[in-house]
Amino acid sequence: MPSKIVSWAIRQAKAIAFNVAADPIVRGLKVEEFIRKYLKEIELKTPENPILGGFKIFSQVDEDGIIETISSRLPEEARNKTFIEIGCGRGVENNTAYLVVKGYRGVWVDGSSANIAHIHDSLPETKAGNPVLRVDQQMIYVHNVKALLEQYRDFLGTSEPEYFTLDIDGNDAFVLAEAMKVISPAIVCVEYNGKFPPNIDLTIEQNDDHFWQNNDYHGASLATMVRVLDKYRLVACSLAGSNAFFVRKDLAQNFADYTPEQLYRPAQYELIKRSAGHPPSLKWVRDALTRSAR
Repeated sequence: MPSKIVSWAIRQAKAIAFNVAADPIVRGLKVEEFIRKYLKEIELKTPENPILGGFKIFSQVDEDGIIETISSRLPEEARNKTFIEIGCGRGVENNTAYLVVKGYRGVWVDGSSANIAHIHDSLPETKAGNPVLRVDQQMIYVHNVKALLEQYRDFLGTSEPEYFTLDIDGNDAFVLAEAMKVISPAIVCVEYNGKFPPNIDLTIEQNDDHFWQNNDYHGASLATMVRVLDKYRLVACSLAGSNAFFVRKDLAQNFADYTPEQLYRPAQYELIKRSAGHPPSLKWVRDALTRSAR
């Protein structure tokens, strides 16, 4: 049996190891180390994959950089600096806050009154309507998405926004199919259920009463999204295995034609802990709106 001193030393070593692992800085470094190794593996198999240009500013993991990389490869005429984001959250961690900061015009939509209240409180100019950023509280369903997108299309002055993103944790595939009847974005980003392999075509049953219960029953698999977006080419999936990026086929000449199996990333939601510095705020977005009003 070990002596009391040895036992104490072992307990102390375990305690120190636990505290180090729990330290947010150390945890963040481990996440970044994992990402670097993961990207090296991806680069070997798909060297032209836009995921290699990924980075986080306001997005959850690497979506800001993926969007910027994809956009840079579009023909000039498709880069009209407009967007629509359905499922924008509180605005501080979504796929388009960085676009607003860069001078894009767009629409934020979310079903949560608390989320929209936070945006309005942070960006008072959006309450009465703003020519750069329209903010709407709307629950999105199959039966109303087309009428709403007609309004957003008119607001933006185009039926071909540069970027469209959808994340509603439920009837995504069914809503997406209806949305594509109204708009033809250059880039489409849609959340997929990374639990399922890329050859499994699977979606939840259509149900307007569905609300995500913090479990695996949500959305649709990557194969389903590929099927629904038949006029688009899958060009990347996010590191966390949560967002799939598509480019309209007539605009995809600068993208390698990788298969869904090559681009698929499994669910690794722990990467959402990735840091981009201090906690995000909407003050950078507010500054962008102020500049545009001058």
